[in-house]
Amino acid sequence: MIRFNGMYKTKSAQRYFKWAGIAGATNGKMDRVRLWVDNKLIIDQWTSLKVAEPTGGYLFDSASGIYDIHAEILRTKATDEDDTVAVKDGATATPGDTIATDYLYFTETISGSPYAVTVST
Repeated sequence: MIRFNGMYKTKSAQRYFKWAGIAGATNGKMDRVRLWVDNKLIIDQWTSLKVAEPTGGYLFDSASGIYDIHAEILRTKATDEDDTVAVKDGATATPGDTIATDYLYFTETISGSPYAVTVST
């Protein structure tokens, strides 16, 4: 299983996302994928395996903001080296461009931050 947590810089308020390169059903097995944007699940093909390139849309608060993104993929069969999985985005319901690396940012979770809030009763 592969998990990615990071930040996504949007190019417009309305964006559409698509998983590409998902391995098709073989002996009842198909890659499973999920995509959360701004903590909302917009693509969920984990239990329902209906399409080879699932899509989802999201309306952002700002056309130039930076938002949380979380992606998960479970590969169910061995694939060739050049067989890659990509999340694409675009302004139309059929996105065709792989998200450029300058629109994705890694995040770090720091344990023991001095800004942690302790709640007690």
